[in-house]
Amino acid sequence: MLRPVNRGTLTLKAGSLLLLFVACGARSSLEIPTGVEALGGGEAVGAGGASPGGGGNGGSTVTGISCGNGIIEAGEQCDDGNQTSGDGCSVSCGTELGSCEIPVLVTLGIGSPQLFSGTTLGAPSQHTLINADGCAASSATGPESIYQVTVTDVGHVTAWVQSVGTDHDTVLYTRTSCESAESQLACHDNSANGGEVVSSWMEPGDTMFVFVDGGNGAAGAYQLNLDLSRGGICDDPVPITVEGSAPLFLEGTLASLSNDSNANGCNGAGSGADSVYELRFSNAGDYTIDLESAAFSPVIYAQTQCGDGGTEVDCDAPFNNDTAQVSFSVTANETRFVWVDAEVGIGDYALTITH
Repeated sequence: MLRPVNRGTLTLKAGSLLLLFVACGARSSLEIPTGVEALGGGEAVGAGGASPGGGGNGGSTVTGISCGNGIIEAGEQCDDGNQTSGDGCSVSCGTELGSCEIPVLVTLGIGSPQLFSGTTLGAPSQHTLINADGCAASSATGPESIYQVTVTDVGHVTAWVQSVGTDHDTVLYTRTSCESAESQLACHDNSANGGEVVSSWMEPGDTMFVFVDGGNGAAGAYQLNLDLSRGGICDDPVPITVEGSAPLFLEGTLASLSNDSNANGCNGAGSGADSVYELRFSNAGDYTIDLESAAFSPVIYAQTQCGDGGTEVDCDAPFNNDTAQVSFSVTANETRFVWVDAEVGIGDYALTITH
């Protein structure tokens, strides 16, 4: 289940215009109602793909004087009794995509990451975040695009707004309820054009809403990556790209995982369940990873090659404590595999990465 702080199918339905596209060898469909105004949102273009357009304004425009009278008439997709965009029904009585009323629907499966190329230009600005994880509500004041995520298996869902292809200051946060700021799961503000990452555990039946918001009123194009990984083995680590210098906060659980690794140092600590993260660091420097859990005795260790204890660069196993820490230096674009392990107990944890 989703635990608040203390790869996949995109389906948009309703209407008559059917677009077929091929991404990574798989035939998919995107069905959009004629007249829909796709404010915000984005197109799934497959891992590493390129979008032909993104999710900007589109569709027909209804200019009749009857738009806004509360009655759906010929040429209208909706009519909510006003001529205001940003509430699910646009000023021209066209349905809006990427809002809480009609979010972009995404289903993730293990091994099938999704890349969405979108824009917040013309999107509504209805939501903000709560102050947590280094994020300030006062900074997320731009328009936002919203994705409703479900999963086909248990695992860590990771959302990453990559800096490449993102042309404005972004803020990334997640919720279990679209309209409720109090249901916020995680947040990251890199105070730059992209570079935000959040990650939380999900199970089938859970729903997560992912918000790509604009920092300080900014709007523009973005590239959003969504991934589902269990993280229990080297063949399926949780992928995290660390960009910028803002602290990064990640959440997870060992409750559904098993013992697949032990520390090479620290007297071989880590006899309990474990999870592994593949951390790619865009910038060279010194990094510290803090692990905290009230549910188990934490063990943490870092390797240059996943599963190879001989490449371990640091470990920490402070028995009968609820925190553990490793530190190391990397060159630009270097990778480290960080294991979250347990000696006694099992349950939820939090990781903090600082530069």
